[in-house]
Amino acid sequence: MISDDQIGLLARYVDQLLDWNRKVNLISRQDEELVWQNHILHSISLLFKITLKQHPVVMDLGTGGGLPGLPLKIVLPDAEFLLVDSTKKKVAAVEDMLRNLDLKGITAVWGRAEELAREQTLQYHFDYIIARAVAPLSDLIDWSLLFLRPSKASRLQTVGEVRRVQSPALIALKGGDLEQEIERAHRAGKASSIEVVDLVFPGSEEISLSGKKIVIVTF
Repeated sequence: MISDDQIGLLARYVDQLLDWNRKVNLISRQDEELVWQNHILHSISLLFKITLKQHPVVMDLGTGGGLPGLPLKIVLPDAEFLLVDSTKKKVAAVEDMLRNLDLKGITAVWGRAEELAREQTLQYHFDYIIARAVAPLSDLIDWSLLFLRPSKASRLQTVGEVRRVQSPALIALKGGDLEQEIERAHRAGKASSIEVVDLVFPGSEEISLSGKKIVIVTF
């Protein structure tokens, strides 16, 4: 359940995102009128299908304008988030939005995954890597292995329609035909399992989620 305060924070974030988008290309100009459906609701929609462990430490890899990490932080206040992007202007915009929203337990950092993985404070530090339309799955898996903390507990547990994702895991929001992409990732042999979850739930057809999927990679 999302509280009124959280909806208010999401609305403030949308205002800032659109304001910054006039100066830095964070989302498509064509998406500005549909920012709630195409970006905010898409970002938090995965919580209709999966749950995470308590107090998770999460990296949003390729965050762009703070998506999906910033909306997820608002609705998951007990989570700790690091938002990562390789474009310095985008990170500067996200940092400004975080200051204005006065959110705690979330920071943004500029850098490429391969470079940031050399920092000991980030190596094997995260429970989950979340990425939204960033890169092919095989690349995401390679990068995730640099940051996810080792664990023997990685598994999926299904309760009704909701899957509880234990750490460590990569959670990728993707769309389109993923068959070849997943096949290549399987051939690399670096993941224990790869599961695709359709983003279908009551009301999902009203927020343009047709064809959207969550790809859950466990290790």
